[in-house]
Amino acid sequence: MVTDQRGCPTWTHDLAEVTAALVKTERYGLYHVTNSEPTTWFDFTKEIFRLSNIGTEVLPVTSERFPRPARRPQNSVLDPFPLKEVLGKEMPSWKEALKKYLSLRKERAKL
Repeated sequence: MVTDQRGCPTWTHDLAEVTAALVKTERYGLYHVTNSEPTTWFDFTKEIFRLSNIGTEVLPVTSERFPRPARRPQNSVLDPFPLKEVLGKEMPSWKEALKKYLSLRKERAKL
Protein backbone atom coordinates (compact mmCIF):
# COMPACT_ATOMS: atom_id res chain seq x y z
CA MET A 1 0.00 0.00 0.00
CA VAL A 2 1.11 3.53 -0.65
CA THR A 3 2.99 5.40 2.03
CA ASP A 4 3.06 8.82 0.39
CA GLN A 5 -0.68 9.59 0.23
CA ARG A 6 -2.27 11.07 3.36
CA GLY A 7 -5.92 11.45 4.18
CA CYS A 8 -8.52 10.98 6.90
CA PRO A 9 -10.55 7.80 6.38
CA THR A 10 -14.15 8.45 7.37
CA TRP A 11 -16.83 6.04 8.54
CA THR A 12 -20.15 6.81 6.84
CA HIS A 13 -21.95 6.31 10.16
CA ASP A 14 -19.98 9.19 11.72
CA LEU A 15 -20.49 11.30 8.60
CA ALA A 16 -24.26 10.73 8.67
CA GLU A 17 -24.54 11.59 12.39
CA VAL A 18 -22.62 14.82 12.00
CA THR A 19 -24.49 15.79 8.84
CA ALA A 20 -27.82 15.34 10.65
CA ALA A 21 -26.55 17.40 13.59
CA LEU A 22 -25.37 20.16 11.26
CA VAL A 23 -28.73 20.34 9.48
CA LYS A 24 -30.45 20.87 12.84
CA THR A 25 -28.23 23.90 13.58
CA GLU A 26 -29.46 25.69 10.44
CA ARG A 27 -25.93 27.07 10.09
CA TYR A 28 -25.53 26.25 6.44
CA GLY A 29 -22.26 26.44 4.59
CA LEU A 30 -19.29 24.37 3.54
CA TYR A 31 -18.03 21.82 6.06
CA HIS A 32 -15.24 19.28 5.76
CA VAL A 33 -16.47 16.31 7.74
CA THR A 34 -13.89 13.57 8.17
CA ASN A 35 -12.74 11.40 11.00
CA SER A 36 -9.72 12.97 12.67
CA GLU A 37 -6.02 12.10 12.67
CA PRO A 38 -4.50 11.89 9.19
CA THR A 39 -2.89 8.65 8.10
CA THR A 40 -1.46 6.98 5.03
CA TRP A 41 -3.20 4.21 3.10
CA PHE A 42 -0.34 1.96 4.24
CA ASP A 43 -0.94 2.60 7.96
CA PHE A 44 -4.72 2.41 7.50
CA THR A 45 -4.44 -0.99 5.82
CA LYS A 46 -2.05 -2.30 8.48
CA GLU A 47 -4.51 -1.26 11.20
CA ILE A 48 -7.40 -3.02 9.45
CA PHE A 49 -5.42 -6.27 9.34
CA ARG A 50 -4.18 -5.85 12.93
CA LEU A 51 -7.66 -5.27 14.36
CA SER A 52 -9.04 -8.13 12.28
CA ASN A 53 -6.31 -10.50 13.48
CA ILE A 54 -5.24 -11.16 9.91
CA GLY A 55 -1.55 -11.98 9.63
CA THR A 56 -1.12 -10.66 6.11
CA GLU A 57 2.05 -8.69 5.51
CA VAL A 58 1.43 -5.22 4.13
CA LEU A 59 4.27 -3.84 2.06
CA PRO A 60 4.96 -0.12 1.72
CA VAL A 61 5.29 1.36 -1.76
CA THR A 62 5.28 4.82 -3.27
CA SER A 63 2.48 6.04 -5.53
CA GLU A 64 4.91 5.81 -8.40
CA ARG A 65 5.20 2.05 -7.86
CA PHE A 66 1.44 1.56 -7.38
CA PRO A 67 -0.13 2.91 -10.58
CA ARG A 68 -3.84 3.74 -10.53
CA PRO A 69 -6.10 4.71 -13.45
CA ALA A 70 -6.56 8.18 -11.92
CA ARG A 71 -3.78 10.12 -10.23
CA ARG A 72 -4.36 10.57 -6.49
CA PRO A 73 -3.28 13.61 -4.45
CA GLN A 74 -0.48 13.10 -1.94
CA ASN A 75 -2.33 15.12 0.67
CA SER A 76 -6.12 14.95 0.85
CA VAL A 77 -6.36 15.87 4.54
CA LEU A 78 -9.20 18.35 5.06
CA ASP A 79 -9.43 21.06 7.72
CA PRO A 80 -12.57 20.38 9.80
CA PHE A 81 -13.15 24.08 10.59
CA PRO A 82 -15.80 25.21 11.64
CA LEU A 83 -17.19 21.83 12.70
CA LYS A 84 -16.02 22.03 16.33
CA GLU A 85 -17.13 25.65 16.64
CA VAL A 86 -20.64 24.83 15.40
CA LEU A 87 -21.26 21.47 17.12
CA GLY A 88 -18.97 21.83 20.12
CA LYS A 89 -17.19 18.56 19.41
CA GLU A 90 -14.76 17.03 16.98
CA MET A 91 -15.12 13.90 14.92
CA PRO A 92 -13.61 10.77 16.47
CA SER A 93 -10.30 9.53 15.14
CA TRP A 94 -10.30 7.13 12.21
CA LYS A 95 -8.81 4.53 14.58
CA GLU A 96 -11.81 4.77 16.92
CA ALA A 97 -14.21 4.66 13.98
CA LEU A 98 -12.46 1.64 12.47
CA LYS A 99 -12.64 -0.26 15.78
CA LYS A 100 -16.37 0.45 16.09
CA TYR A 101 -17.02 -0.47 12.46
CA LEU A 102 -15.16 -3.78 12.67
CA SER A 103 -16.82 -4.61 15.99
CA LEU A 104 -20.28 -3.91 14.55
CA ARG A 105 -19.47 -5.95 11.47
CA LYS A 106 -18.34 -8.87 13.64
CA GLU A 107 -21.54 -8.70 15.73
CA ARG A 108 -23.73 -8.68 12.63
CA ALA A 109 -21.84 -11.62 11.13
CA LYS A 110 -22.92 -13.71 14.13
CA LEU A 111 -26.63 -13.12 13.44
